[in-house]
Amino acid sequence: MKTISITKHAKQRAAQRGISLEQIELCISFGERMNRTGMEFFCMTKKCLRKLKKVTGAYMEKLQDLIVMTSYGDDGVMAVVTVYKNQNGFRTIKKKRKYNNHEN
Repeated sequence: MKTISITKHAKQRAAQRGISLEQIELCISFGERMNRTGMEFFCMTKKCLRKLKKVTGAYMEKLQDLIVMTSYGDDGVMAVVTVYKNQNGFRTIKKKRKYNNHEN
């Protein structure tokens, strides 16, 4: 597995939202990956949960709708920027721009 660091903000948000480090790691490993606005998003959809169930043998519905937003540092280490749950998160992220262009 990749080296993952977690920012202070992400630790704080995970604690507030009751999301554990293991849940974040599972989302990164099994979640659907999308690159949008210069960030990398991992979303746990129902399809991803079924795939996870085949591997682990357990359906982990607590992971449903979990979203992990990451970026890569200069050293190539993946940094978790924030984590949250959103029922429509996958759809919302798909609508975002691919790159964060500050030009009009």
